[in-house]
Amino acid sequence: MIGGVVTSALRELLIYPVIYVFWRRRELEDQTEAEAPLIPSELVPSERMRQRLPKIIALTVAIVLILFGGKFVWQKSPHQKQR
Repeated sequence: MIGGVVTSALRELLIYPVIYVFWRRRELEDQTEAEAPLIPSELVPSERMRQRLPKIIALTVAIVLILFGGKFVWQKSPHQKQR
């Protein structure tokens, strides 16, 4: 179940936008970028968000590593072997 949630998130955030851009580009081959932009201006992240994105990603990775590390330590602790 967790694997499905993770792969679904990866597909929605990484794969589907790329497919959309390729599909849109194929659909609008005869028009210039100024006439029909590939990505609507509402979807382009702001400069502030682009500057904050590495921090958000690093924080998310750190939280995931701490959670997995804590689970590993909990499983290896002598407290768990007594059960």
